[in-house]
Amino acid sequence: MKSLFSIGERRALWALAFVILLSRSAFALGSDRLLFGGPFVEDAFYSLSVARHFAMGNGFSADGVHLTNGVQPLIVLLQSLCFLVTGGDRFDGLRLCFVLSGFIEAAFLWVMALLLKSIHRKDSISSTERKWWQSPVVIAGAMQTFLFSLLAMHTNGMETGLNALMIVLFLYLYLRVQKNGRILKDFVGLGIVGGFLTLSRIDAGVLVFIVALLELRFANGFRNSIIIDGMALIVSSPWWIYSYTHFGSLMPMSGQAESLGGWHSQALLDGVNAAGDIFFFYIPRWRHLIPELISISVLLISACCVFVAARRSEIGRKFRSTFDLRAVLPLVLFSIFLIVYYLFFFHAPWFLDRYWHPVAVLWIMIAAMTLPVAAESVKTIPHRNRIFIYSILAVASIAIILVNLRADRSEYLPRFPTGLAEIGFWAHDHPKSSIGVYQSGTAGFLADNVTNLDGKVNIDALKARQHDSLGAYIGMKQFDYLADESDFIGYMLEDSSLFGLRYSILDSIRFVRIYYRRTSK
Repeated sequence: MKSLFSIGERRALWALAFVILLSRSAFALGSDRLLFGGPFVEDAFYSLSVARHFAMGNGFSADGVHLTNGVQPLIVLLQSLCFLVTGGDRFDGLRLCFVLSGFIEAAFLWVMALLLKSIHRKDSISSTERKWWQSPVVIAGAMQTFLFSLLAMHTNGMETGLNALMIVLFLYLYLRVQKNGRILKDFVGLGIVGGFLTLSRIDAGVLVFIVALLELRFANGFRNSIIIDGMALIVSSPWWIYSYTHFGSLMPMSGQAESLGGWHSQALLDGVNAAGDIFFFYIPRWRHLIPELISISVLLISACCVFVAARRSEIGRKFRSTFDLRAVLPLVLFSIFLIVYYLFFFHAPWFLDRYWHPVAVLWIMIAAMTLPVAAESVKTIPHRNRIFIYSILAVASIAIILVNLRADRSEYLPRFPTGLAEIGFWAHDHPKSSIGVYQSGTAGFLADNVTNLDGKVNIDALKARQHDSLGAYIGMKQFDYLADESDFIGYMLEDSSLFGLRYSILDSIRFVRIYYRRTSK
């Protein structure tokens, strides 16, 4: 049987997968302290804490006391295996989680390659055998391997990389169903994978629902739609039952905590910035390179130029004739939902990059498919103009490589742990003290005497915040210390003072402040 990939593509994909696994696992080689200065973000340590406690038999809890649904379940279950193997050791378990991230990314690379290869209308691989580096599967794989923005999003310790993997796997199976003649058992398998997709990130259930709705267009569509949604619901039902019976809501408490504030027009600006990061995914930290107003103008002009070029050139027509876009339509509709919901209804625009990552996956797919088509179109341009275009592309490519290497270096060679990790180390050195921390992900992972106060993984703190009485909760717990970054500590101190509590500054560690409770006036 002929292989789906050419020899050149297979070799390139194996090499890229090896680089991904090796480079992502390299983060595990840092010292205990510098493990917390790498790519794993603050919110990832909520999931990691739950994974560790779950592996130790303490239930689905970030601190071993309060049950939580403020995490995405599938990544927690996978990470819990790392802590199970290491006997609950924080540092060794964390090191294995870096290796786990590498395997997830390598799997994403291969499944994305399968999806892109299946989307290609041509059955023959003779053209890609000669020029494998122009294949969309190799281009997409190289992007995932070497671009900093994708490394940072898929190696952040959260569910983002796993969710991207499950999305492309779900779409690949969806396209297989379309091509295989819509066999009943294929819909069962699609629904099962849809259930795990939902468990990878709860809002991905909307993508499963969209695919089921699209199925209504065909013969036996209602039956097939019910099978897809039904199987997905069965697979994901333990999580829905757990969330509703213990917390009275299907929305994770982390989502409830993030969306407590009202909508503000600033969200539109945050949305434009997030869109810029997605559009210029090959330029790390795009929004920080130039002033905000200029970056917005550049984004709008660039987007218009791309749209006009696609309309007026042959690229758009060749794109549609070369690729079967049936698998892309559900992701397009899902992306529209994510943009509208998280921009106007969720009220947490500071995390739009993360919430909109499926939109970035869609854009990466489009870019990987378009570049070979554009390269073929350039060959029809007169020789003199072609040389000029190649020169511009060469300079731009070198610049992109250099800025990505520089960004990568800062992640692989951190100078010190994050400030919030310093709280955790400090709390670990004061095991008999109780410490309340608003952003408690890293600190709570490092020390069991830290209590979460932003409500993402602590239902009692969430209820207090929902009633504007976090200070009352702090008073009830009588924390010996309050600690957080300077921007957040003021809120805790102010709300505590309303309930008669007094805290004074004890120590500062870069942007972190630690306050102790005064026992007398």
